[in-house]
Amino acid sequence: MSFRSKFYGIQFPAFVLYAVPFDYSIGIETIEIQKREFHDWHMIDRFDRNKTVLERYLSVKSSDINFDATCLNLTQLIRSKAKWLIDSKARIYDISKKQKFEAKSLPIIKTSKNAIWVPSVSYPFKLPKNMIDSKELKNQYLTIVKIDHLWVIYQVTPFKVNIESINL
Repeated sequence: MSFRSKFYGIQFPAFVLYAVPFDYSIGIETIEIQKREFHDWHMIDRFDRNKTVLERYLSVKSSDINFDATCLNLTQLIRSKAKWLIDSKARIYDISKKQKFEAKSLPIIKTSKNAIWVPSVSYPFKLPKNMIDSKELKNQYLTIVKIDHLWVIYQVTPFKVNIESINL
C-alpha cells in the first residue's frame, strides 16, 4: 500500500482559505461554508453541468465571501498559507494538518528557456513564463520537495540549504 499525501488528487486551479471554515455543507446541488461560528452561511458553488467550478463560483460569488487565494499549481499551493481548499472538480480538501515530506537542496546545473535541471532528478522543472530569466538561475540552488512520488519546486535560493525533510 502506497502512502498518499494530503495533496493527492487536487486538480488546479484551487481556491484556498488560510483558515479552516467553522463548518461546511455539501448538498445535492450546492456547497456552502460558514467561516466562523455564529456567522452567516455563504454559498460557494451551485452545480451546473455546463459550467466549470470557476464559472460557477463567479456566478454565485457575493462580496460577503472571498477566497484568500487561487493556486494554479502544487508549488503555489505548498508556498501559500492554505489550510482548506476547493479544487477545480469541486472537491474539498482540509490540508491544515502538517505532514513530513522528503526535501533536498540541489544546484541548478542547466537552464533552457523556462526549464531548469538539477542533479539526480531525471526531468526538468518548468517555471512560469516571464517569471525570471533562466540565465539568472545559474549558480543558484533549488529546494525541492517529494510529494506523491514527484519532486516539486519549493524555493530558489542563492545558497545551499541544509534540509532533508520539511513539514507542510
